[in-house]
Amino acid sequence: MLRLEAADRRSVKALTHATSPIRGEIGVVWINPANGDLTGCPPLVPWLRESVVFAYARSGPLKAGNRTVICGWSIIKATSQKRNLILHSFQRRVFYRYLRDCRVDAPVPFNAIDPRSVAPGAPGRRVEA
Repeated sequence: MLRLEAADRRSVKALTHATSPIRGEIGVVWINPANGDLTGCPPLVPWLRESVVFAYARSGPLKAGNRTVICGWSIIKATSQKRNLILHSFQRRVFYRYLRDCRVDAPVPFNAIDPRSVAPGAPGRRVEA
């Protein structure tokens, strides 16, 4: 189980660092949150949350809590170095929304990005409130 809220504040700084985890990305996978099918394109929402998490695999789906709706995740190179050698984990990006974000009056969080601006190896464009 990933703890996304704890990683939110660190993710903004991590994406701009010289050893950023996005440097090893080769792709981004988008899914339909309603049924879990692969869509190949970002969801039609004005913004998503972007965060960096520790995962035990370089590719494949990421798990989250029952109040988190994952919309996409990154895939990293097979040659990417493990970020934590003790836990054998990799840093990957995840794109998600909380259930409370689906309300019409939900405020835009600081880590909100435009999903159409996401590309492998490049941070998403920030959305202003």
